[in-house]
Amino acid sequence: MKNVVIVGAGKEGKGTFGDIFYENKWNITFIDKDENVINSLNEKNSYIVEALYENYNEKHIIDHYHAYLIDDYTNSYESILNADVIVLALYPEDIKEALSKLKFSLQKRIKSNYEQKLTILCGTNKNHMMSKLENFLLDDLKIEKEWYCSNVALRDMIIRRSSNSDAKDAVQLTTKIVQTLLIQSPVYFDVSKFKWFELNNNLEMMKDIKLFTYNSPHAACAYVGYKYGYQTIEEASKNKDIKTIMEACVLEAKKGILSSFEITAEELDDFVDAPKPNGEEREYITRVALDPIRKLSRNDRLTGIAMICMENNIECPNLIKAIAYGMSYDCKEDISAKKIQNLILEKGIKKAISDVIGVDEMHPIIKKIQNEYLKIR
Repeated sequence: MKNVVIVGAGKEGKGTFGDIFYENKWNITFIDKDENVINSLNEKNSYIVEALYENYNEKHIIDHYHAYLIDDYTNSYESILNADVIVLALYPEDIKEALSKLKFSLQKRIKSNYEQKLTILCGTNKNHMMSKLENFLLDDLKIEKEWYCSNVALRDMIIRRSSNSDAKDAVQLTTKIVQTLLIQSPVYFDVSKFKWFELNNNLEMMKDIKLFTYNSPHAACAYVGYKYGYQTIEEASKNKDIKTIMEACVLEAKKGILSSFEITAEELDDFVDAPKPNGEEREYITRVALDPIRKLSRNDRLTGIAMICMENNIECPNLIKAIAYGMSYDCKEDISAKKIQNLILEKGIKKAISDVIGVDEMHPIIKKIQNEYLKIR
């Protein structure tokens, strides 16, 4: 039986990757830095995933796993020693810290299990990270280069599946299963045995496209929905005005993509137009809106595609409107949102927009966002 270590036992770790590898009868080990998450998994010895497929729903009971704190070096080492796959189900800002914690286990593996192939999958929406992470492993953590080059495949992914729960340590989750997850090829395990994994040879481009077409309307819904007083994405997306903005964001994004990416309109539609799951999952606006500094940044889901549109003389009023609503997002529990509001108070809205989205203050997009922002206030 094959072995997978899932680093990060939150909603994606349990609901997406735990479910996929359990379905394929792999031995699963969860590693997390949160004691509550690990205790919850070990106390229950199982968790439930309500799977929403296109035409039906079913409950999956995930059990017979192991769960350890990342600082539990004895047990985490044992799991890393024989792992065929390590999944990093983490936010981008947490990946280097996790790899640093796993350094000891990887070095021990080199000494005691040198020849076994290892695939490390990076499960985050942020793109163009692989070379930086590879340099971090080799240069900062001093992982042996010969072993790494001969035996390790560090690969990115496109997560075309959402999983949700009421809390990170929850043992009841939902997941939407209507599309495969795309994995950068090649890898050292047999992807053909997985119904919901698919290899892709052009993953960096497709990940940008996914970010601009899936995640941009999602973020727009969160930031506009928050201002309208909604609690969940499901509620907000049913609002006529918000639905119009979301759909327009996708249309604007498609125009920008077709002007700048080597993809046909038919291929783009096939990639973007996903089937709808049978039923809805509760997705809180504060989770989708989390960390607006990252989500509004220069190359991310909203500003990235808006800039592509502007560079190609494509009007994108709804993407600009979504960015403006993101600048107005003031959830007190969101550290990133608080930083933006403080920037606005200290520097004024124009300079704050420039600082947050990473675009020169004199660029025309700044004025457009500012005008939309002033309408909101």
